[in-house]
Amino acid sequence: YFEFHLTEVDDTTCELVLGNYETPAWMMVNGNLYENSTDICSNPDNDMTFVYKNDLGERRNCSSKGFFNLETYKCDCAGGTYFNKDAKDCACPAGHIWSEAERKCIESRCKQGEFESATDGCVSCEDTNIYNLSTDEVAKSLCNACPNRVALSRYCAIKCEDSVSFLSQTGKCISCDDASTSVSLDYSTQQSIDSCNACPNRYASKYSCVTNDKCEIGTFNGVDNGGGTYCFSCDDPTSYLIGVGQDEVICERCPNRSVVKKGNLVYCVKTTCDSDEFMGADDICHKCIDGTVVKVATQTSNDGSITSAECQKCTNRMVTADGNCLISDCPSGTHTKLANGSCYECASDIVFESTQEECEVGCASAGRRWTISWNENYCKPNNCVLGKYLPWAGNSAGCGMGCHGMGDGNYFTGTSDYAREYCEACGNYLAKDGNCYTPDSCNKGSEFRAKANNYDFCTSCDYTDKVKMAGHEKHNEMCASCVTTPRFFAMNADEGYEYCYRCDSNEAPVVTTSEERASCTACPNRQINADNQCVLVKTEN
Repeated sequence: YFEFHLTEVDDTTCELVLGNYETPAWMMVNGNLYENSTDICSNPDNDMTFVYKNDLGERRNCSSKGFFNLETYKCDCAGGTYFNKDAKDCACPAGHIWSEAERKCIESRCKQGEFESATDGCVSCEDTNIYNLSTDEVAKSLCNACPNRVALSRYCAIKCEDSVSFLSQTGKCISCDDASTSVSLDYSTQQSIDSCNACPNRYASKYSCVTNDKCEIGTFNGVDNGGGTYCFSCDDPTSYLIGVGQDEVICERCPNRSVVKKGNLVYCVKTTCDSDEFMGADDICHKCIDGTVVKVATQTSNDGSITSAECQKCTNRMVTADGNCLISDCPSGTHTKLANGSCYECASDIVFESTQEECEVGCASAGRRWTISWNENYCKPNNCVLGKYLPWAGNSAGCGMGCHGMGDGNYFTGTSDYAREYCEACGNYLAKDGNCYTPDSCNKGSEFRAKANNYDFCTSCDYTDKVKMAGHEKHNEMCASCVTTPRFFAMNADEGYEYCYRCDSNEAPVVTTSEERASCTACPNRQINADNQCVLVKTEN
């Protein structure tokens, strides 16, 4: 052979050459053999080697019995083979044949391309019949060496080449849609199990390939506390009542569950708990961070202490003298412990009732915020963008209304510091009743905010003499800022509401606070009398 060496080949050119140039026997890039992948062109400046054999133009690859030696640039024989000069290929020694499945030479009493049956001697791999198989490993290896056959425990069968049939225990290819609800499988052969599971309407049970007319793979058929029959996940920690027969098979296909009989009842029980669970005395897997008090199987140590292997799987739990497994603490900085004893993950989307300290101190690193909805307190993830959304009061994890979506109305956010921060970031203000108002939605100087039937709305400064307001200081400012028709504000003691009056009104309300008195005297035609009334000054014509 002879070689060409190229250096500083950019990666694009390198990939094009590898993808299109077929003349060399082998090509190397940066010392790596090209095997139909251009990923070896990994550098801006690649070193490429083109290896040519004596017979130019004919591409030479190693046979299935050999491998390419990177040091000699030649094919070496593998799997117990030797190089046969007459055949110009690697070959197995006498008494052996090459098994492509095992990638080595195996002992053989038959020729290449044959297998040994139990009663008919050596049979061609291409024979389409099913043959009894000798039980020794040599016979099974010979059967598996046939590319179109598979060795079962008793038969050398033809493989099922399509995905609409599966391999039965007797070596027959059975249609997935066969009317038989259950067909025996050969559990000594993984291909028999896999071909059954490949059927969309079947699954491999402990012994058979059964029709799946109730639940999907990864689930089982069970009865909930209400008596309803549903498909439950194999990972569901709860034990469920099941029927008999087919339902037992559906439970047993879950590798982490088993059938348990309690009296006349049959349950599908999770027998293998996940790493963050423990098994209770009720045969149910419980979450370590769940606050539920769980009875566990206990034993007394030599020192008299009560221990439980299941409870002690959880680093945040402790076993009590009465055999209960209780939460002792929650993982620091990632969970918060609630009044009911449960641990909640701060980073989750769960919203739960909480005090401000439990929420904001226990989960400070997760950015959770505490909010109030009337008389209930909640801890929720802080998903809202400051200056873009208002928080949603109550037990929803979502964001509330956008900053500029409130129109003339008000929006209840609760009275927490969290609510005030987000309300003020929107350029709004938070009233004392937990509502976030939009102060600039009315036309300044020509409108003010009035109140009727518990709704706020913008009212013209020219409108009537006396208009009820909500009583917020910002509303008072809006009333006093009327220009088109000057107005002032004052409290009606009998009704408990503040009103916005026109300066030319005949009304004479009592003004007591300094703000009310200043609003009154700002009207050029008003003054305060001895009874603290804001009265209209009569002028002579």
